[in-house]
Amino acid sequence: MINNVTLVGRLTRDPELVKSQNGTDVAKFGLASDDSRKGPNGERITLFVECVAFGQVSQVIAKYTKRGHLVGIIGRLNTRSFTNKDGATVNRFEIIVKDVELMEPKVKEFPENAPVEHQNKTLDALQTDENGNPILPTSKTFIPKPNYEEIRKIQSEFSEDDEELPF
Repeated sequence: MINNVTLVGRLTRDPELVKSQNGTDVAKFGLASDDSRKGPNGERITLFVECVAFGQVSQVIAKYTKRGHLVGIIGRLNTRSFTNKDGATVNRFEIIVKDVELMEPKVKEFPENAPVEHQNKTLDALQTDENGNPILPTSKTFIPKPNYEEIRKIQSEFSEDDEELPF
């Protein structure tokens, strides 16, 4: 049987890193991922899933991500059951994360020629909006720009000609 899940989304909360009873690191976090389908009124449908990672993957998630960060995950769908305080059996679906891809650039420090109030601060030190994007206080704030020429060069190396595909 195939049980493989691949999602790209934003963390809904900071990861929670805990130790299991046998000493394994466990990271728990929520992920919001937009569905390609639209709702009846044309609105986006967002899927909210719970994720669990173990070992080294959990350490990477806990160290390098926080609420609002964009990540790609590969894992498997898992279900678990437990009895709640009212005595009812509850079934939960979650993604057991095997691999994670950090999809946002590493936060860079501001250059020395930045305005004085921004020196020695990182983008993490700025206020963020509801989507986790930095709110920029001045137009002189340094944010690295993508190299579009390099991106186009890489894209041009790939052909959409089906005859070149190996399958």
